[in-house]
Amino acid sequence: MSAKRATPDDSTPGTAERQVKRRKQDRVALDVGGELFHTSQATLISNSMYFSRLFSDSWCDDGDGTQFLDRDPDAFRVLLSCMRTRSIILPEKDPELCARVLLEAEFLGVEWLLQEVKARAARNLNEEEHWFDQRFPGGLSEAISEGVLPARWFSPEAPAAPEPPDRIVALQPVSHAHVAMGPEIPDMDPDTYRVVALAVVQSADGATWVEPLVAPANVDEDIFHDKSELKLASKLRSEGGWDTWQLRQDPRIEPLPLDTVVSAYESRSESGEDEVRETKYSVPFVRVFPPNNGCSIPRVEYLDVQEDGQLKPVQTYSDFKAFSCSSHVDRRRKQFADMSTAMMQCATSPEAADACTKMLQQWYRGGL
Repeated sequence: MSAKRATPDDSTPGTAERQVKRRKQDRVALDVGGELFHTSQATLISNSMYFSRLFSDSWCDDGDGTQFLDRDPDAFRVLLSCMRTRSIILPEKDPELCARVLLEAEFLGVEWLLQEVKARAARNLNEEEHWFDQRFPGGLSEAISEGVLPARWFSPEAPAAPEPPDRIVALQPVSHAHVAMGPEIPDMDPDTYRVVALAVVQSADGATWVEPLVAPANVDEDIFHDKSELKLASKLRSEGGWDTWQLRQDPRIEPLPLDTVVSAYESRSESGEDEVRETKYSVPFVRVFPPNNGCSIPRVEYLDVQEDGQLKPVQTYSDFKAFSCSSHVDRRRKQFADMSTAMMQCATSPEAADACTKMLQQWYRGGL
């Protein structure tokens, strides 16, 4: 027969005393800031690195001594409850106490609580879990001082209130102007919009500036959904337009006084001879192109009126020769006086003189 192995039982002398001592050692009394707390070594060691080192194998208390901690009793009470239930329950309505609990957890090394708080705060800020330690190398105290904790433990960050829109405080009507918007790229024409006014715009912080108010003239449908809609030039930038815009004057057409500018033409005789006939006409209109940079001289283009009423640049006629300018105030009257004198001298009778006079009057009135 094999011998039965002896095992200790409750009847073995000394066993009961050891169990009582073990239970006695597992109970811990803590004096935290003058307030007494009773708990177990198991609760403290399994949750806190601080208490794990404090109640190491080399530590032994055969008496009824109480451990004193010079810490915050109110914060420790909440933290001890979290360690007993292994869940984080913080007083949301008392953010100051919450912050003290978190600092107490950091001091006592309650790592599972710290990691969970950091992870949830990062999620509520739409960040990765490792973001917290990179953002706050100084620990929870740094996050608390910046207001991230304990607020981001309870809820995500509230969306920022939208900034008040800029408002137009004054308008100055503008005519014959447009806005050119586009990159400064050679051989690339910018988009243009018709300017109806210069707007004085003011932001919520009181800043004031002037920018063009443009109308949907010759623009794409996807930019102006309503043809009666007006937009500030800056709105085109924010909605996908170009980064820069320039206000420019439109070319304008102005009438010219009689004989201010005279265009000369040369034509060959229809008979085939080398005779060259020169004719001159007073230019009726001029188109002025404002300079782009505001410093150079405006470019001009002289216009003639065709039979269909359309304006045509004088230089485009095939027989155009040159321009000349007249300094006479009333050249037509001088021509009339010269012709009248010549014809009077040629008249040999009163009847001829009367006929010449009638012809001159008819010519002066535009009948010839």
